[in-house]
Amino acid sequence: MSLDAVLDKFPREVNLKGGITCLQRPLDAADEQAFHAFFLAVPERERMFIKHRVTEPALIQEWCRTIDLGRNFPLLAMLRQQIIGVGTLHQQLGGWKRHIGRVSVLVHPQFRGRGLARELVTAHGGTIGVTSSSDQGTIFTVRPGSARSTDRSTRPVICHGSRRERSSTHKTSA
Repeated sequence: MSLDAVLDKFPREVNLKGGITCLQRPLDAADEQAFHAFFLAVPERERMFIKHRVTEPALIQEWCRTIDLGRNFPLLAMLRQQIIGVGTLHQQLGGWKRHIGRVSVLVHPQFRGRGLARELVTAHGGTIGVTSSSDQGTIFTVRPGSARSTDRSTRPVICHGSRRERSSTHKTSA
């Protein structure tokens, strides 16, 4: 599937638990202030697990001014003018890893538990799976879709969990 075909799906309305309807759309250069405000709303103890220093306005400005949807596809969930969630598909452009992607999802603390993270992943064509057993704990598996191809790798990608991350799947205690 081409990038243009993916972009034709947006903007789109999504109904969340609790009767909230938000709008999903790609990041735009005009989102700079709202994007920065979104990251500032994330508690500091959670921000320390984000790879980049998202509280620095210069970094957010660079991201918003140099958007490359073919490499990183940031999808926003908007409630009026406020960003309430971000799901980004990170892809390799070439080489032997081009079929491997990484999905990062972050939801505003006030809007968690409403199914928004699942909506952001599935909007990218991905899936989220959860299995649980008393002897194994809970395993979350995230498989991203692809904005450039119909290739759907069956291998799970890195799934961010509470305070650690593992490639393949992420286990948490039951």
